[in-house]
Amino acid sequence: MAEFESQLTAGARELLRKYPGFRLDVYPTHRTVGWPDYLVANTRRNAVEAHTSDNGIHLHKVLPGVPFPIPREGREVMWNHRLHYMGRAVLYKYEGWLVDSAGQRVHASTALSRWEFPVFDPKRTEPLQPDEPLFLWRLDYTGPQRRAGEGLLLIDSVNPVRQGRRAWVYLPGQRRIKPVEMPDEALHAGSSGTYANDDAFVYTGVLERFHVKLLGKREMLVPYNTYRLSYHGDTPTS
Repeated sequence: MAEFESQLTAGARELLRKYPGFRLDVYPTHRTVGWPDYLVANTRRNAVEAHTSDNGIHLHKVLPGVPFPIPREGREVMWNHRLHYMGRAVLYKYEGWLVDSAGQRVHASTALSRWEFPVFDPKRTEPLQPDEPLFLWRLDYTGPQRRAGEGLLLIDSVNPVRQGRRAWVYLPGQRRIKPVEMPDEALHAGSSGTYANDDAFVYTGVLERFHVKLLGKREMLVPYNTYRLSYHGDTPTS
């Protein structure tokens, strides 16, 4: 660890220090990606036409793709993260478990997760509009028992400064749907309150609340994937 300390994150260093059996197998980076042709073409246009205003808060002339393939400052990098491509729709089942430092596990949630991304319509030719939906997200909880039957529908806009998050929940005990507020700093219900809403996917918050500075690039040693954890016990059927 001492030899490669400058290339390790604080979290990786702590894991290596605290758990003697923890290890990082290091391989040369080799990552491939395949995007639809229209996204590649849009990204080329974004490189010369897309820009921001109001200190990076608002977008202009951004087409679906990578908004800023050659980022010049921190908020352009964060826009790349917020608007990254995940396909037209995603459907999966997930489980959330909380594990404390002693290794005790608590089941927080099991749910069927549905995502739709209308902005990535391949027939689209116009730039993204700040108040249009970026994604629609529906969760149907099936566990643990105390949460079975709950539901959540959430709509996030391209620019949350112009159009804030909209959300509705269904609670079986009340037998009705009601709108709820889900501010960035509020505790995330699916995590049993262990992290805030804007911690999801590393960051999903409103840019105007943060100061982001682009420091440049440096080589880091990072986990490549979590397949063994994410797909434990699953047997492909085809």
